[in-house]
Amino acid sequence: MKKVFYAIILLALLQSCVSQQVAIRDYSTEHVAIPFQATEIYIKDSRTNKQPMNWDLPAIATKQLSVTGSPELTSADIQLLTSIVKKSESANGTPAKITVRLLEGTCNIYADWSKAKEFTKVAIELEVEELNGQRYFKSNAEVFYEYGTLNALEDSVVKAYKLALKNATHQSLKQLPSQVN
Repeated sequence: MKKVFYAIILLALLQSCVSQQVAIRDYSTEHVAIPFQATEIYIKDSRTNKQPMNWDLPAIATKQLSVTGSPELTSADIQLLTSIVKKSESANGTPAKITVRLLEGTCNIYADWSKAKEFTKVAIELEVEELNGQRYFKSNAEVFYEYGTLNALEDSVVKAYKLALKNATHQSLKQLPSQVN
């Protein structure tokens, strides 16, 4: 009986060391054609309430735990979002300045002895201003992921956050053609 108990404890400890990432679809791989040629692209972090991501999470949560953080908008993120916009532009489209503004971006982990959940939320505002100054367009997109997991790890929720960042940008680009026509 003791061996079975120790085996269960050992399996639980080993399981907590392995990330259980839920498969989230990357929509940014789909092509979206916008009727603009991006002559200027700006990626701005406009979050007003940023919280640090210096989490010190235990391998197994024995008591209730809830942490929230706001990952930094890194240069790699900026390059990625810029490439998503560039991939969508039209070579012979109307020259325009495009601004992608991160309005909200948070990660949250909730865990207790019986369950763990990871949450991520991203809100993007996309502004397009034609260089001739005649027209101005704005679109918004918000992506929220919530999923249960056997263990809550910072790296898995940050991966989901990065995917939400890409998907929200893609969704805001997808809304533009309907506004132009």
